[in-house]
Amino acid sequence: MDFSFYTENIKVLGLLGNSTRLSIVCKLITYRSLSVFDLSKQTRITEDLIVQHLRKLAFGNIVISERIGKRLHFKIKDNKTMEIIRVTKLILITFDINAFAIT
Repeated sequence: MDFSFYTENIKVLGLLGNSTRLSIVCKLITYRSLSVFDLSKQTRITEDLIVQHLRKLAFGNIVISERIGKRLHFKIKDNKTMEIIRVTKLILITFDINAFAIT
């Protein structure tokens, strides 16, 4: 059995497990392409922190960058990340996640 499909998706989920990175990715899905400055405004996170997380997302093949004018803009690399978020959201909506809470 080839586990590379699962390994790849686990890496994506691991990167999206951080709330800052998830927020960045959600904004990029919504707006398609944003600069570091625009991401900082949209998320209310400092530009330095945005850059740190974008590096991790780029290294994980989730985002890519392109220069538009003087600014570097980032966007989601492919539909895989968007599909993982869509499925995860569907799972969370379908199942009562509070039922799994440890008390």
